[in-house]
Amino acid sequence: MRIPFGSLTVTDKTRRLLAQAVESGHLSQGQLVRQLEDQFSMLVQSPHAVAVSSGTDALMLALSCLYEFGAKRGDHVILPALSFAATGNAVLHAGFEPVFVDVRRETL
Repeated sequence: MRIPFGSLTVTDKTRRLLAQAVESGHLSQGQLVRQLEDQFSMLVQSPHAVAVSSGTDALMLALSCLYEFGAKRGDHVILPALSFAATGNAVLHAGFEPVFVDVRRETL
């Protein structure tokens, strides 16, 4: 028996946009990415938005921003004990120390 992990639906519009990006030669920093960033920044009412290629990159970028708010290299970052490896790796990459915690509920 085969259990599908997920399904992928590619619309005609998606095919058209993918072809446009490939033909432009700019897959990661082209016009479509700038449009995404501009539209997203308007949606969330922020002066800036930055598109990244993965959740790991998003974590590293967010963690790097902590230095602007007074964080220091080696500071602890609390993480859930059950998480994807990239979570802890992003903390280390940003110069912080991951602290894995497990929370349990006490019965009253």
